Amino acid sequence: MKLVIVESPAKAKTIQRYLGAGYRVRASLGHVRDLPPKEMGVDVEESFRPSYETLSQKKKTLTDLRKAAAQADEVLLATDPDREGEIIAWHLQDALKRKNKSIARVTFQEVTPEAIRQAVQHPRAVDDKLVDAQQARRVMDRLVGYTVSPFLWRAARAGGGEAPAGLSAGRVQTAALRLVVERERAIADFTPQDYFSLDATFETPDREPFQATLREAFGKRIGGPNEKGVQQVLSTQDEADGLASLLRQAMYRVRSIETKTLRKKPPPPFTTSTLQQAASVQLRLSPKQTMRVAQQLYEGVELADGESIGLITYMRTDSTRLADEAIAALRDLIARDLGTEYLPPKPHAHGKKVTNAQEAHEAIRPTAFTRTPKTLRKYLTTEQFALYRLIYYRTVASQMAAAVVDRTVCDVADTEDRFVFRAMGEVVRFRGYRQLYEEPDVDEKKKTAADRPAQALPRSLKPGLPVTLAELEAKAHQTKPPPRYTEASLVKALESQGIGRPSTYSQTLATVQQRGYVDLKARKLHATDLGLRVCDLLVHHFPTLFDLGFTAEMETQLDQIASGGLRYHDALAPFYRDRLLAAVRTAEGQLRGQKTESGRQRGSNTGRDSTGRASDHPTPRSPDDAVPQCPDCGRPMALRNGPSGAFWGCTGFPGCRGTRVHLDPKTSVRCPSCGEGHLLPRRTKKGATFWGCTAYPGCKYAQWAEPLVQPCPSCGHTHLNRHTRRDGAQETRCPRCEHIVGTVA
Repeated sequence: MKLVIVESPAKAKTIQRYLGAGYRVRASLGHVRDLPPKEMGVDVEESFRPSYETLSQKKKTLTDLRKAAAQADEVLLATDPDREGEIIAWHLQDALKRKNKSIARVTFQEVTPEAIRQAVQHPRAVDDKLVDAQQARRVMDRLVGYTVSPFLWRAARAGGGEAPAGLSAGRVQTAALRLVVERERAIADFTPQDYFSLDATFETPDREPFQATLREAFGKRIGGPNEKGVQQVLSTQDEADGLASLLRQAMYRVRSIETKTLRKKPPPPFTTSTLQQAASVQLRLSPKQTMRVAQQLYEGVELADGESIGLITYMRTDSTRLADEAIAALRDLIARDLGTEYLPPKPHAHGKKVTNAQEAHEAIRPTAFTRTPKTLRKYLTTEQFALYRLIYYRTVASQMAAAVVDRTVCDVADTEDRFVFRAMGEVVRFRGYRQLYEEPDVDEKKKTAADRPAQALPRSLKPGLPVTLAELEAKAHQTKPPPRYTEASLVKALESQGIGRPSTYSQTLATVQQRGYVDLKARKLHATDLGLRVCDLLVHHFPTLFDLGFTAEMETQLDQIASGGLRYHDALAPFYRDRLLAAVRTAEGQLRGQKTESGRQRGSNTGRDSTGRASDHPTPRSPDDAVPQCPDCGRPMALRNGPSGAFWGCTGFPGCRGTRVHLDPKTSVRCPSCGEGHLLPRRTKKGATFWGCTAYPGCKYAQWAEPLVQPCPSCGHTHLNRHTRRDGAQETRCPRCEHIVGTVA
């Protein structure tokens, strides 16, 4: 009997049916061992080898697997076909303790009968290079977390600032946070500019209308601020109206017209990141939801005959390659169902979009193209059907003929060539792959006044043709700040900069939100006050360590370990000793200097001047007007107003962006749960007001009632709560003894 070990029970159930008698399939339920939870667990003195512990919740699972392995003639480790799956197999191989007995590794890209039978017939050894690459990632992240996070806690408390529990730094996590924070700052610093465009409607001698926008006046390029090549911006209504009066007096003719035929190649089949992006835009699924549903489709869905079968290939991949047999099946389907005109002369070879594409070796695709979305609709949940349909049509479209578009540029000038209008036209000659699939726009691109819907220009347009100015309108515009990241566009930004890998994107986005660094509001990512503060501290003290380019460089080194081009120790030793420890020592020195300077400034608050004599103007010390010190640089802070209310901001802004929570002693109540934070008003996504602890996410206490800084006359409790009853009356009562102090209708 052969024992096959996979990661999930659902996959185990499906594969057991395929293999039948002679095989026993069991699940490890993911990782069975990990680094110890309460210590670093890495030998940083010499080898940088990690010390693993069996996960407490997996001890019974591992015991059961050992018993099953003892009864088996051979053990096949069939964990997922990526680096994480490889290290799980490596842990299982070591933990099962099968000395001098057969144990091997098998991999497959899809959970189908043929793929599973092929896999078990071609076992191999566990790949030590892939194991080292995954161990290096885990160890690297542990080293950063265990050295930088404690510094972050201390730095956050420096100068008297509050440091919520749960603060953490992470190699990829902080890079993602930095992207969001930098975009947040760019939006905050953005100053909108008003400008005008002059949009015209011209008519041919046959009264055929077409639209154009003024492009040039008196030899100067006209357009919006920041547009490439623009020499003059119409910034006021008077300026636009003055130019419009001259334009209305002129006579016009077509100066030039040029048509180019463009062929737009279909997009490649999905990788993990492009699937997450498309699902976010088109299906409104978060990356985490997308991966959960994709996992279900990969592991198997029960169809009509009661047999469970995997519907898509492995969903963690950054390869756009399709297997030869899949391409052959696609070409047959396209020619048969859509027509030979939609079949290109030869298959499209989509190049790698990601440097060092590494995980599984194929793109995400259906396991059988005969299983169309329509035939599977009744067997799938709403989310499963939507995601499968997206994957199916994207894969088919990837091998269809290119779309063919005629793009026309027509310049219209006055007879003296003082003014030039430009008309853009577009005609689709052949829809090609667009007949089946339209690629979503993940980025919210900033539009300019020149952007207008595609129009079909009159066929009669030709150089020298006189045209009439029928309408002219001065349209007001305003420049817009860069758009906030969505989950989709942040995944795209991380991928484009080489930060993280397919298996990390969804978890990274979930982590920065769980930590309270980023909020998701109306599908847009907003950096919180805590996120701004944490990012500023980390980037200020560790400018190299959390540089986006350095983070991408580390990913490249992990890829080199996987390919055998770099040894495990040769990557980790320089990273830890030359980069990480050096950065921490420098940061600790900065923090000590900051505390010393802060102490001097606090000493000056005693009412004495630099000579130690009494000063005529001592710094205010009362709770109402005491000025806190900046937690980042030690400068005095100033009270400012923001979207969430008043806060303390550093007077060194913009050079220093330190902030602190503003607590008004007349209205702020200390949290009754943790005793450290204070209760401040917050809003839910639907706009309802509640009061939450400033120590969030370390303390999650919240209440609907408004806390009042007023002692209970009955029991002396520190504060009262104001409740709104169902009849609309407001009732003030003590949260401890329930004594009702008063009611207002």
